[in-house]
Amino acid sequence: MYLGITLQGAPVFLIAMISSIIIAFKKGNIKNIYPMFFIIGGIACFVDLLTNPVVTLGLPLIVYFLCLQKQRNLTIKETIKTIALISINWGIGYLFIWFTKWAIVDIIYHRDLIKIAIGQIFFRTRVNEVTFGQTLNSNLRPIKEIITIVAFISFIIAIAMLIANAKQIKNGPDIIRNILPYVITLMIPFVWYFVVREHSAEHSFFTYRNMMITFCSMPIIALKIAEKPKDNVR
Repeated sequence: MYLGITLQGAPVFLIAMISSIIIAFKKGNIKNIYPMFFIIGGIACFVDLLTNPVVTLGLPLIVYFLCLQKQRNLTIKETIKTIALISINWGIGYLFIWFTKWAIVDIIYHRDLIKIAIGQIFFRTRVNEVTFGQTLNSNLRPIKEIITIVAFISFIIAIAMLIANAKQIKNGPDIIRNILPYVITLMIPFVWYFVVREHSAEHSFFTYRNMMITFCSMPIIALKIAEKPKDNVR
């Protein structure tokens, strides 16, 4: 349905899915994971029209941590460091291509596009005319019913899992370590809305799709809260 109704949004979704499939196929055993996200960010910028690019960061990131947690327990420090480095590499890749395509046109056609591009950054991230609350409201309005349904289902899943595994449930610190990657990832769309608030408010009819990351994170968090401990995890 997503691909059928929005041709301009299809490339972002396909990049996110292909990247996730590669990570899942490798079971997270990718030595150069940071350069991989650098490349993902660059490709996303090249094909995207500033629709919902962070989907190409959030969905593969979720799959990567699901794979890692299958292999071993992660510390809070390791989780935060990994997410930070992956996000930075993705962001550098995105911005590198963004500036490069402007620079190439500027060099060839002498249209002073670098100056225009920098001006667009300040224009798209204006904070004086559009508040974060307005941007958030604009992007949540088209999907408020879906959010309610997903949140309710996630709550039911968590309760059911807690009852089923009541005797084997993990302690508090273990639960926090288990859900932390997805709690942080869940916030990615909100960070994007805060930084690029003018654009996200004006074009909320397609930027709301960034919330796909949140929808994927919520039920995973519910499952991880009440997940039965695995003895074979190192």
